[in-house]
Amino acid sequence: MISASDWTVVAVTTLVVGLAVFLHFEVIAALNRWTRTRPIDKQRDHHDRPTLLIVISVLLGTHIAEIWLFGGAFWLLINIPLDSSAKCNTSGKGGVLWGFTIDTWARRNGARSWR
Repeated sequence: MISASDWTVVAVTTLVVGLAVFLHFEVIAALNRWTRTRPIDKQRDHHDRPTLLIVISVLLGTHIAEIWLFGGAFWLLINIPLDSSAKCNTSGKGGVLWGFTIDTWARRNGARSWR
């Protein structure tokens, strides 16, 4: 049976992926609106290089923010205390993700469950 800590990992992961997709979409949409308002050089018939540099910098910053979002979720899952049914953590440290990772590794490698 799937434990509450496993469902917590699934819920947090789903939420973070959804937030990252939403952030990515909104930033790209805002950049699209912004680049359309920029004046076009009639002689070269394209946007100038500073516009491209700004777009690339904003996208790089957005990817960094998404990495921090996933890192924050990882930190949160490590620091959520285990439920009473999870017995895999003998050191007193770690949280939901620690138990989930150990249990998943054990199942994949043919060992019996840690719980």
